[in-house]
Amino acid sequence: MTFDDLWREVQGLPEMAKIQVPDVLSELTKMKLMRKAPEEVSRIVAQAIEEVNNGSVEPLDTLIKNRL
Repeated sequence: MTFDDLWREVQGLPEMAKIQVPDVLSELTKMKLMRKAPEEVSRIVAQAIEEVNNGSVEPLDTLIKNRL
């Protein structure tokens, strides 16, 4: 399974996030996310996005990596 395959299975994220998030993730982060179930990936990404929305200046890739 590729990251794109996994990403297509992720549900519950805003459409803009579904489009933009893959472009800001490093290959390492994508590889780590591929070890998770789509539901868990959705939860991790949603939490990181919420942190950015609440004022975090950390890159989204770093926030996601910290949760892995």
